[in-house]
Amino acid sequence: MRRKILAILLSVILCLPVISACSCNKLQKLSFSNYFYNGYESSINTPPCGYKETLSYKVDFNTDSSYYKLSETVSNLLTTPTFSDGELKTVLEIVPDIDDEIKNKTNFIKSDTNIYNFTYDFSIKSIYEINGEKFENEEYIESTVYFYPASSSFAPIYSLTKSYNSALNFDGKTFNLQFIESKKEIIYNSDTYTTNSSATLFNQNKEKLSENSNGKTFDYLTETVIDNSQLLFALRNINYDSANAFSLPTVDASYGKYTKLIANESEDSNTEKNISLTYNGDLKDVKFKLKNIGYRVDENKATGMMQYVSIQKESTELPTLALPVIYYRPVVTSSNPATLGTLIFTLTSIEIVK
Repeated sequence: MRRKILAILLSVILCLPVISACSCNKLQKLSFSNYFYNGYESSINTPPCGYKETLSYKVDFNTDSSYYKLSETVSNLLTTPTFSDGELKTVLEIVPDIDDEIKNKTNFIKSDTNIYNFTYDFSIKSIYEINGEKFENEEYIESTVYFYPASSSFAPIYSLTKSYNSALNFDGKTFNLQFIESKKEIIYNSDTYTTNSSATLFNQNKEKLSENSNGKTFDYLTETVIDNSQLLFALRNINYDSANAFSLPTVDASYGKYTKLIANESEDSNTEKNISLTYNGDLKDVKFKLKNIGYRVDENKATGMMQYVSIQKESTELPTLALPVIYYRPVVTSSNPATLGTLIFTLTSIEIVK
């Protein structure tokens, strides 16, 4: 499987073009709810223009998590890498319009509805030790995506993702550390979408090895799709009680043609967790009831590792907004995949402007 599919690819994470959220094979229009605004009420009130939600997370690295542990094969050959000072901030804002620069790129603009803008800003420090030599780096993923409300299946309009990350290649015996700087742009039109991507590869000493760019246009094979950058937002707005598993056609520039993403409620769902966080500046000790959602790429040539997000089902002290409270992302070698551990994202702050 190609390297990290954000947020699933995350955003997170997080994030994410399109068939109905149903377990059948028939391609339909995706159906989402406004759980992020209404909770799990049956109403479908749409938040007003100017609504803004900012969620902040601390990010911890764990090599002994019940989700993804450090592989024995790797631990016998490599000093355990460390990741520290990890932070993630997501911002959802409802705006009346988008920049003219983006407007000029797409014909997929409606004048009778507000637009959602979701940004994902993740950073973390990494340290690898190979053959007694340490390599330190600051890695990041920054993305922004514009899309329509639930009434239009959260149909994406435009996304831009920039990232800088490590890639630890492993042939079963030796390691080769590289770094990748990339930029991905996806432009959605009414009948097609275009992916533009560029990437520069560096060796462990930050010397440039290669660079490439690619641009392609694709027809829609489903009525609607989800952009990978909005995945973390989309996952919190699905009715998981209506079926066992949902198939989400997800577009990422690394793949071009949409990739099928499977999401379902885990067997160990309905867990409880106590977390201290701030809500609009006030410190709260919150007892959450969570539903645990697993999701992964499901393609013949690329079946990805399962990733997990724990979504607020209900809680004390806070309104019910289907908040992504915790999510778990595997850290793996880039070739001959072996797990290095788990990045655990835990919600620490909620700011909402209505």
